[in-house]
Amino acid sequence: MEKRKVQITVLLVLFLALVVGLGFAGGAREEAVERVSLSYWSVGNFPGYDGFWEEIAAQFNEEHPEVELELNVTLIPYSGYEARYQSAFAAGAGPDIFWDMTHQTAGQLEVSERMPDDIAASLEAIVGGPGSVIGMFDGNRYGVPVEGGYFQMMFINVPMYEEAGLDPNKPPTTYAELLEHAKKLTTYDDAGRITRSGFGVRYDGHPFGIADKTVPFIDAWGAKLLNWDERKASGYVNSPEAVEAMQYYGDLVRTHRVASLEMGEPMESFGRELSAIMFRESFAVAWLKEFNPDLEFKVYPLPAHTRPSGYAGNFPWSIQVNKDSPEVNREWAWELMRYYVDNADIRKEHAVRANIIPPFVDILEEPEFKAHQAYDAFVKMSEGRAATNYHIPPAQELLKEFGDATLDIIFGRSEVKPALDRAATLMDAILARY
Repeated sequence: MEKRKVQITVLLVLFLALVVGLGFAGGAREEAVERVSLSYWSVGNFPGYDGFWEEIAAQFNEEHPEVELELNVTLIPYSGYEARYQSAFAAGAGPDIFWDMTHQTAGQLEVSERMPDDIAASLEAIVGGPGSVIGMFDGNRYGVPVEGGYFQMMFINVPMYEEAGLDPNKPPTTYAELLEHAKKLTTYDDAGRITRSGFGVRYDGHPFGIADKTVPFIDAWGAKLLNWDERKASGYVNSPEAVEAMQYYGDLVRTHRVASLEMGEPMESFGRELSAIMFRESFAVAWLKEFNPDLEFKVYPLPAHTRPSGYAGNFPWSIQVNKDSPEVNREWAWELMRYYVDNADIRKEHAVRANIIPPFVDILEEPEFKAHQAYDAFVKMSEGRAATNYHIPPAQELLKEFGDATLDIIFGRSEVKPALDRAATLMDAILARY
């Protein structure tokens, strides 16, 4: 009997030891899971884009049991975002992952980490067309491009065209035709005040954005704002061609009165059906559909003058990694980027959710994107000429000066040539520092 009690006691001890051992082993396994919290900042321009990164992180976790990534998304209003970014980076409190332009963050702030070679190589194999320059700076890749159609196209309101006796299937192909159409599309009240703009002019907000919306006119007239290699704006931003282009632009407001300076920025006035034509990037399709689901519009390539307005954009948004983040955060941030780049299905779903034209040629011809309202305009402009882009470190400063000159012109505070001469002098001073 005593012998049996001893055997039972031994078995109980062994059983308890096994349970305890398994418990410790389980704890060891739990401790083996690396928990990483990543911060993600964005200016939140594209509805549906940023939030999907949280879903991507969740899918990443399912396929990588060795880590548990927590992605904390912060949306920062575009107005004033530069100051928020700069102060955070300067204080060493910047996000791990962020959405911005590499000529700003890699070129001027120097906070972007160069993309690992293998991810860059995988990305180069699937990025093409106008989107290929996005995320690049000085020949190196720093970011994953957000959209392919980041350049301006022409949006027209279909019912307004029909009401004015114009065919919405025959948009203006030249700037002379654009003026003719705008005159027919503009409406006035009894006091002669504009109640509907034929063309939506950007007159409010950051001067950088105001300048950006003017650049297609400069380009179509055969001019450019500056020569970066020469570090010179004089003779470019105030060239005869640039003066003529800006005279046309100013006359839309001051002489022909087909554009109002009271209806808000073009995307809002177009969405509220207060303007008939606007220039905007392809992401505006998603914004307009969310803002006014009943809005009927078409998207076309930009018109031409002495040459077609080429494709180029001054907002080459990309997703980047902060070089000053802790090493473990940077490692897992790049692992998340690698996972994204290597997964076509996720990239496709991302672009579908955001209703944007992707920069990735391996999915670009999927039915969902060919059905996008801006797709045909995107393809036609992509097959044309590339305009001058201003993806250079002092872009914000330079385009601010041109934007201020644009405001002086359209508000009648200055004649065109003196306004552009002043801008040239100020831009030359900025360029001299580089």
